[in-house]
Amino acid sequence: MQISLNSGPPEPENQTVEREDAARNRRKLLATASTLIAEHGIEALTMDELAGRACVGKGTIFRRFGNRAGLFEALLSYEDEQFQAALISGPPPLGPGAPPRERLLAYGQAVINRSENFENLLRAAQESSERRWSGPSSMLYRLHLSMLLRQMVPGPHPPGAARPVSAGIDPQILALTLFQALQPDFLVYQREGLGLSREGQYGAWVFLVDAVSAQLRST
Repeated sequence: MQISLNSGPPEPENQTVEREDAARNRRKLLATASTLIAEHGIEALTMDELAGRACVGKGTIFRRFGNRAGLFEALLSYEDEQFQAALISGPPPLGPGAPPRERLLAYGQAVINRSENFENLLRAAQESSERRWSGPSSMLYRLHLSMLLRQMVPGPHPPGAARPVSAGIDPQILALTLFQALQPDFLVYQREGLGLSREGQYGAWVFLVDAVSAQLRST
């Protein structure tokens, strides 16, 4: 076996296996927590309930996440990872393989569903303006929207081209506008302040996407 001079001594096999087991158990706990919230709301996610559902001791959960706030933060990161994986390599229309309009609609519907299921987690994360507008997840979603908008512009699309999509508007600016329309606090206000249902929110998103699509097709 060859060992790189820069790699240091190899790790004991039992430590590698232990770390893999810990990572697998952590994913299991987060997946179970996600299911609990989807089924019964965030109020149902307690350390006791999670321990019982996952068939582990409560001490294991505290060692993994520290406290309930730590669990929520880890869960938000886990949900982001799952959502990003669906965007990048999941089945269409959310993932690749569908026309850009269908992917835009699927993206909006998925975000609306996430907002209702994980409202408190998303609102807590939104307190950081950096994470809201320029954090890694936000930048990925804005890039995704920008890419789909460019695909809707008639004509060839040179690699890396950022030509205006309509009336001199840069696609990144238009993508930011669409991104803002799906921010957690705005979606929550629609539901709580205006009494809009999930179906109503999706209908508004469809109207917005179709209005943009019509404008892009006319350029």
